[in-house]
Amino acid sequence: MLITENKLHKLIFILILVTIFVIPLLYLPYPGSMELVQTDFSEYKLLRNDNIYLPRVRFLYLIAVSILIVTYFLVKKNGQLFKKNKINIIALFLFFQLIISTLFSEYKFIALYGRPFRWEGFITFSIYLLLFFITANLIRNKAEIKLIFKVFFLTGSLVSIYGLLQFFGIDFIARDPVRVNWVRRSFATFGNPNFAGSFTALILPPAVVFYLLSKEKKNTIILYCLSAIFFAFTLATSTRGVWLGLILTAFLALIYLKIKNKLDYKKIFLMILIFIIITLGMNFYNSGYTGNRFFSILHDFQKLSQQRSGEVAKVGSYRIFIYQTSLPLLFKKPLTGTGLDTFAEVYPQEIYQNFTGNKNTILDKVHSEYLQLGITAGLPGLVLYLLLIGVIIFPLIKFSKTECYQVAILFSLTGYLSQAVFNISVVSVAPLFWIILGTGAAMLISIREERG
Repeated sequence: MLITENKLHKLIFILILVTIFVIPLLYLPYPGSMELVQTDFSEYKLLRNDNIYLPRVRFLYLIAVSILIVTYFLVKKNGQLFKKNKINIIALFLFFQLIISTLFSEYKFIALYGRPFRWEGFITFSIYLLLFFITANLIRNKAEIKLIFKVFFLTGSLVSIYGLLQFFGIDFIARDPVRVNWVRRSFATFGNPNFAGSFTALILPPAVVFYLLSKEKKNTIILYCLSAIFFAFTLATSTRGVWLGLILTAFLALIYLKIKNKLDYKKIFLMILIFIIITLGMNFYNSGYTGNRFFSILHDFQKLSQQRSGEVAKVGSYRIFIYQTSLPLLFKKPLTGTGLDTFAEVYPQEIYQNFTGNKNTILDKVHSEYLQLGITAGLPGLVLYLLLIGVIIFPLIKFSKTECYQVAILFSLTGYLSQAVFNISVVSVAPLFWIILGTGAAMLISIREERG
């Protein structure tokens, strides 16, 4: 049977949709067993079963191989599939920088595969870039972008509802020993409340944007309900960095829509009203914990203003201390970095342990995606990453015609990138970010083609 170019394209698009749907949901019950995990080229350790992150990595391997096989046949039929433009060129240079970083790393196994329970080494990051590259170059029209968001909202609804069930004390999936007693903050399927918060930073802004710009009554009601669910889940995670990122995103979105004359004050009032009701209700249910988490942000700002070094260093659950002690690592290997996911190997753990008083803690991430990438992939890696984001975000801002998809993508990215100042990349969320980033790039590439 003859497989046409159009069928191959549809197959790749289906693989992208499957990735969007499966990645947030791929959370397995804890089997209560240990497993041998390879931690070096000739070393294995007996660790608890990874029912959260490793299944997702294995799934991404399968998706990547499938995409590459289909892409091979597509290129064979079409000849030159990917066009030369600055988005593709920057992504390619970033890929080469990651290769260099891995080759020059002292910890090649970790740089290649990642640390256990993280798995964000070169192979995983390359899959992120592949998802971005394929999405950016193969999305053809707005109908496909619409379908991407439909699947995104569907899977987002499922994990948000599950996260809210956790908030109300209902959890039907067996947890591992680390999470068995977590009751205050919801993590849904993501393994950590902070990671669940990163997901909501990606999905809540586009839901609100679509609601504000929707012209059909039925869609408006659905999007209103979705926004309420995503907002409630955001509160349930109690992730303060995400709250700050979303407050900034909301402020920027309102300014942007005001400039574009797209503000509907009645819709904004109704949205604020439901958000207030949800906040008060959830705060009452958890005996003021939500409110205390919010006011702790103000308390941290007060510590910063007092400028007492001991107190300042404790701000953001010791994040300021982590940033202060991690910055010198940027210049340890500024050109090549130490290798992806190798932060724990190069960070002076005893300094952190002595400051926090916890001798059993191993700090394996910087709690800032940007600083993490700069240390592990080198300053060129960080610059190329920021440049790639910039050549997508700024043209989206400058669109002469305001379209709901353009605005939704713009503020989905803004929400994620804002919280990434205080949070880390993780395999349960990052693939979705790279697909949304690729969708934004696809809008730019297709519009440039239409304009000739």
